[in-house]
Amino acid sequence: MGMGFGDLLEVEKRVRPTVGWRPEDAGGMLRWRGLLDVAGATIEGGVLHVRTRASEPGRDVSFMLEVTPAFGSSALIDRIDWNPIEPHANKGVGRDEIKFLVITGSHRHSYYENRTRDGAIRSGNLPVAIPVERALPNFGSLLAFVSETYKIVGLENLQPPPWSEDLFR
Repeated sequence: MGMGFGDLLEVEKRVRPTVGWRPEDAGGMLRWRGLLDVAGATIEGGVLHVRTRASEPGRDVSFMLEVTPAFGSSALIDRIDWNPIEPHANKGVGRDEIKFLVITGSHRHSYYENRTRDGAIRSGNLPVAIPVERALPNFGSLLAFVSETYKIVGLENLQPPPWSEDLFR
């Protein structure tokens, strides 16, 4: 199925989990991954990847839409960062109204904002972001937003990460 990045964003899809939440590294990051299916067929290399810190309940969650083909380079297409610990600062690229914008809350690194004039994705881990204008008070509201934004059916069934509470906060 020949599908461009924009096509992958715009088509209705489902996610088939490959693993449940699991530790990603010794630094306390948790990861969840699912393969993308469109019209009953798995998109080669299409992945929804979610990362968060085990020690930050309800904070610092990233949903990433990626294409990781068996051969060739992986491409991060779009990312949503929910309740990040650090603000995001756009560089001097992109639309004038968002150049140098500093975003302290949830934001989206949209494919459409990170394309160059020739249609390629900007280098630098999707450097341009826009604020998420909708209130996302909990993980369920985040799932609804990601599902709507990425046109993913059934994402509301994803269980929250197994966050651990720090008793010394």
